[in-house]
Amino acid sequence: ILLPLGASNEICRWMLTNARVRTKYESRIKSIDFDAAKQQFVVSVFGGGKGQNRRRNNNPTPGKSELFDAVIFAGSPAEVRTTHGGMQPLTKPMWRRVRKIQHTRNCCLGLAFRDPAVVEHILEVFQKHPVMPVKDEQGVIEELVLQPNNMAHHMDREPQSNKPKPATTETTTTNNTMAVVVAKSTEKFAETQCQHLRATHRPTAEDLEHQRLLTERLVKQVCQLLGKASNNTKVVSFQQLQESIVAKKLNYWKYAQIQLQTQPNHNNNNKQQPCCFVADCSVPFVVVGDYFPGSHQAQPSSNGKDKACGFTAVFRSGEEAAKEVARVLS
Repeated sequence: ILLPLGASNEICRWMLTNARVRTKYESRIKSIDFDAAKQQFVVSVFGGGKGQNRRRNNNPTPGKSELFDAVIFAGSPAEVRTTHGGMQPLTKPMWRRVRKIQHTRNCCLGLAFRDPAVVEHILEVFQKHPVMPVKDEQGVIEELVLQPNNMAHHMDREPQSNKPKPATTETTTTNNTMAVVVAKSTEKFAETQCQHLRATHRPTAEDLEHQRLLTERLVKQVCQLLGKASNNTKVVSFQQLQESIVAKKLNYWKYAQIQLQTQPNHNNNNKQQPCCFVADCSVPFVVVGDYFPGSHQAQPSSNGKDKACGFTAVFRSGEEAAKEVARVLS
């Protein structure tokens, strides 16, 4: 189960490292051009990290160009249109398909609990399965997920001055006395509460206040749900759950809204739609994203309709792109 708990970038890096991919982090693309003579793509970057970070990540110097045998571009429709160079003529055929794509937002909250009684209570709640769909009368939380507790160090730590000391000392408290729970919000809640969240490195005071209020609402709802979820005779109160939180992480994302109307009785409507865009070029150039209808088509369900979440759609799009590049290069 991969939820955006703040460690998703680290997980992606781990996967790339194990795939022995030569990576360049902290490098923003300036332009992509096709060199017909060399039959390769020329990618220029603005640069990235400064000093030690650039040397550590093997980043190119600002303005340096490198040659590539293939390009898989994972970006939003806006990024596809605004990246400079020869990329625009290659991607122009797909613009009409994606320019009307609407996006919506959703969020999840990761909470790390560090109190022996609370941890015991939470582990009992998730004893049968790490994913627990919930019946939230308030319509805030869709499901709760028990994550590996080594995710906690990616979260924002609670100020110690505002928190009561845990029942056990620091020397005796280990990872075994910590539980990390991720709460995913419902689509209905996201429609009213998450649409003004902005992914920006320079949040305004209004942005921060909106995130704070949203986090407080989710924390309250999670603690209420966890308090009701166990049949344990030892009662864990709402206040005890709240006070045992030592770290938390709010994450939010936007995804494309794709409406599928699959009718199995008609062959024309059953045709698999594209999961990615393959440019008409002698060298592989593929655009991936969750805004391609084919990436949302799952295995036919009983009612003839399929629904795939944004993360699943991104995975399918990337998988098809990788197969296309491998086919051409082999």
